[in-house]
Amino acid sequence: MNHLNKIIVKPLVIHQAGDISISVGRTFDNEVINLLKRTTYGTKGPKYQHTGQEVKLANLKSPIFFRLKNKEQTIGFYCLCEREVVVGKEKMLGYYGRYLAVDIHFQGNDYGTLLKKVAIEYIESNSESPSILYSYIEENNTRSLNISKSLGFESISTLETIIFSRLYPKESKNVHRLNHSEIPTILFKLESQNSTTILRTFENINYQDNYFVIKVNDVTVAALQANPTRWKIKEMDGMSGKILLKILPHIPIVKRLINPDKYDFLAIEGIFIENDYEEYLYDLLEGVLHHFNMTSALIQLDCKSPFLKLFKEKKNLGLLNSLKKDVNTHVMIKTINYDKSIIKEREVYISSFDFT
Repeated sequence: MNHLNKIIVKPLVIHQAGDISISVGRTFDNEVINLLKRTTYGTKGPKYQHTGQEVKLANLKSPIFFRLKNKEQTIGFYCLCEREVVVGKEKMLGYYGRYLAVDIHFQGNDYGTLLKKVAIEYIESNSESPSILYSYIEENNTRSLNISKSLGFESISTLETIIFSRLYPKESKNVHRLNHSEIPTILFKLESQNSTTILRTFENINYQDNYFVIKVNDVTVAALQANPTRWKIKEMDGMSGKILLKILPHIPIVKRLINPDKYDFLAIEGIFIENDYEEYLYDLLEGVLHHFNMTSALIQLDCKSPFLKLFKEKKNLGLLNSLKKDVNTHVMIKTINYDKSIIKEREVYISSFDFT
């Protein structure tokens, strides 16, 4: 496929029923930001709030925003990020769904379903090129999963979360930020390493100049993208959840690992390891944690990822990973003018920029 016809978005109302309307556009305002700041994600298991939405929204490459209003009040919001994704060697349009939110005072009216349904229908009716709509949804988030399934989405893979933590991460003088002149080289390395993955996009590699490398004899042997992130953790289930939220924050020294009101961590993606240099992965992670003065890094990986196997074999991930409750996350997809059977059972490339 040589040419992808992206959707030309004109601001307009695309749904109207009494006082309820849904509009589409490319812009956002403080009303949207405030709604997202009030939104808690998760229905069972971990419940958390994102922060820094204004920065993230402003840095989305090609977002399509859908706004739900009751009269003139914004009560819901949804975003589909339009981008080129690669399946094998074939490029197509991908629409990644994020920020599905409905004001707490208007929940229970199926507005989330309505908002996502109208957004999906808008993409389907305006898309000319083969496309894939997709999102990552935690297995415990039954509400969002049910909405997706009712709209024809299905799970093609599951993700696992790795938390790498160190109370006092060591400095590594071998860890450096990527030089801008080396971006084409690292993108080539990432493409080669991920040649069999699907839904891959490297549009957020070196976001905010935060791609780090380790070199041996002037050759890059390990590299990764590290995005500083802050969440507010509102609730966690089980005994391990109670330990994380109620006990650890009050233990001297150990409380460095987690502050539920300001949980600062690095969201990792774009890992590259040269063959036979796997030993440098932990050095790189620890050096990057030291650079940002943080104690933990979160990595989402497809259950088929060789890096997931590597982490499990190396172990020694730290206290937080041993205490976390395993929660699978589903990769939910719906295709437009494309045979979805082609992409089943294949490893999905995961961008940390998307799930934070």
